[in-house]
This record gives sequence, C-alpha cells and structure tokens, in this order.
Amino acid sequence: MNLKKETDIKKKYQEIINKECTCSICGSKLEFSHFIDYGFKKVKESAVCNECGVKFQIRDYSLN
Repeated sequence: MNLKKETDIKKKYQEIINKECTCSICGSKLEFSHFIDYGFKKVKESAVCNECGVKFQIRDYSLN
C-alpha cells in the first residue's frame, strides 16, 4: 500500500469517528453511556449532547 492511500484511509477513518461522536444539531461532543446486560448478552449504548440536550437513539450490540 502506498503512503498516500494509507493517509487517505486514516483521514476517512478520522472523519467517520468525528461524525459519530459529534452532535448533528450543534456540533458539540456527545457523551456516551453504556449498559451491559450479561443475562441477554447485550450492550445498550446511548448518547446525549450536554450543550443542546438532544438525546440520540439507543443502539443495541450483541456480546458473542
């Protein structure tokens, strides 16, 4: 892999991370919380923006 392609991949990765961690309304950093349910082997993730108060959807993840 050449250096330019590697740099482009890293930039794209950082853009995705920034988008997922930033409020789409005001642009502030989101605060995430996680609840682990070992009985059902699931993790629930929620996000809230402390600046504008918007709560984002709860995402469910499976623990395999």
